[in-house]
Amino acid sequence: MLSKLTLEGHLNRMYGSVLCSKGEMQVYTDGSSVGNGTNAARAGAGVFFGVGNRKNGSYRVPGPEQTNNRGEIYAVYRALLSADPHKHLTIYTDSVYVINMLTEWAPERAAGGWRVTNGDIFRAVVATIKSRPAPVVLRQVKGHSGNAHNDAADELAKKGAWLQWSGTF
Repeated sequence: MLSKLTLEGHLNRMYGSVLCSKGEMQVYTDGSSVGNGTNAARAGAGVFFGVGNRKNGSYRVPGPEQTNNRGEIYAVYRALLSADPHKHLTIYTDSVYVINMLTEWAPERAAGGWRVTNGDIFRAVVATIKSRPAPVVLRQVKGHSGNAHNDAADELAKKGAWLQWSGTF
């Protein structure tokens, strides 16, 4: 059972306090799964920092579960790994699941050892955020609404689903 700390208190305990140096980065992330919900599903993750940015990437989602939700959280993880840890990072995602898991539901899930679907990736995301000296902000965008940056992340995620799968995380 969680203590009576506020949500902000729980999140501060989980991630620690961070300091921001100069600069800010923005990234759009998305996940995709071809054949979602079937045994033949292939999931990908897309990370879009901007037109022509060398940090943009398509990634095949690791692990036996190949769902769009796993692709969504893996995209956030890859964005965190690609971003300068000393710059304030705003991550845009169309996944309410990812935002809720990393904010509102995080204290309870963490207290339970992240024994939830995709817990392996959520643990890695939390550890990566905690290790950053600069803050991370999550912002929701509407998916498939004509937002060029989100659409670019979506295309990268679709490409990622067709990459070779390493089988491990």
